[in-house]
Amino acid sequence: MKEKNNKLSLIIAIIFLIVIIIMGIAKARNEFKNREIQANEDIETIEQNKSEEQNVINETKEENKGEKENTITTSNEKEDNTAENNSEKKQEENKTKVKSTFDENAFVEGHLKHYPNFAEQYATLKISKIGVDAPIYFGATDEIILKGVGHDSGSYFSGENGTIIMCEHDYMNNFKRLGELKNGDIIEIKTDYGDFYYEVYDEQVVLETETDKLPIQKGEEILMLYTCYPVKDMEKTPYRYVVYAKKI
Repeated sequence: MKEKNNKLSLIIAIIFLIVIIIMGIAKARNEFKNREIQANEDIETIEQNKSEEQNVINETKEENKGEKENTITTSNEKEDNTAENNSEKKQEENKTKVKSTFDENAFVEGHLKHYPNFAEQYATLKISKIGVDAPIYFGATDEIILKGVGHDSGSYFSGENGTIIMCEHDYMNNFKRLGELKNGDIIEIKTDYGDFYYEVYDEQVVLETETDKLPIQKGEEILMLYTCYPVKDMEKTPYRYVVYAKKI
């Protein structure tokens, strides 16, 4: 009987031990599961924080990029404005530095006392912007304008307060870059009786037959330079490119 009771006690103890083990395993599983859930939540939180941080970084980058682009644009605009202002300032400085000067004794009643002979070189045309330093001949025949700038014999001379018309072939070096001149640019005519300066105020493309676009008048000294248009090597064209400038 005693032996039977000992066996029963042993079985109960074993069963109790098994129950404790099972409960321990279940508890361990729950704890592991909870830790896994917590770990996943932590990972999600970390990923969410990373995403939010990245969004903030991207927004900051975009803002910085926008500010940088605005700064660059503003800087470029300032540079353009500065360049334009410098160009205008330079033109104003050129105007103040140059002024037509001549010997009044070379004129009588508004006209030259001594005119050059036909086809004679009597002056020099200078346009620093386009590198022109060319002889001016009295007359505008084909033969003359192959040598240099021709002065239309029907127009006035520098200092006579009238229209001055000069021309040259478009394929010659002197007037090949005439189209680069802009309003405000300076043209100089040097003679043995004075230095004359003219400021560009207009440019036009006209037909050869539109003689009213090159009017010869008295009362205001206007210089007109013209050549064939468009500029092509020795090709005849009905158009002329005209630059208009006033004496300063």
